[in-house]
Amino acid sequence: YVKKWMRPCCRICRKEGPDETGAVRRDCKCHDNLGFAHFSCMVKDAERKSREIRDADDCQRFIEPWEICPGCRHEYQGELALRLAAEFINFVANSYPQSQWRHVVSCFTS
Repeated sequence: YVKKWMRPCCRICRKEGPDETGAVRRDCKCHDNLGFAHFSCMVKDAERKSREIRDADDCQRFIEPWEICPGCRHEYQGELALRLAAEFINFVANSYPQSQWRHVVSCFTS
């Protein structure tokens, strides 16, 4: 038996259990439940944060939500990093077809 407050829940949507992309997972160095998230929630959150960047010279802030955990500042690794890089490239290609610098930036994160 696991107490409700001890069960991992997504730090973004606050829901327990799997969603359409799988279970909540932690691929960073956050403590307790802070690092757990659904992959789909991570993508939606990264898209939202990247859309907030208006300055074309701020490439690092545009890329950061796709590469670094906002809680512990640890870079995502392995399969998660590859999946997020692929989603980032799709996001850039679909959302900013006329913004050449964003296409170039997307190549550096893959």
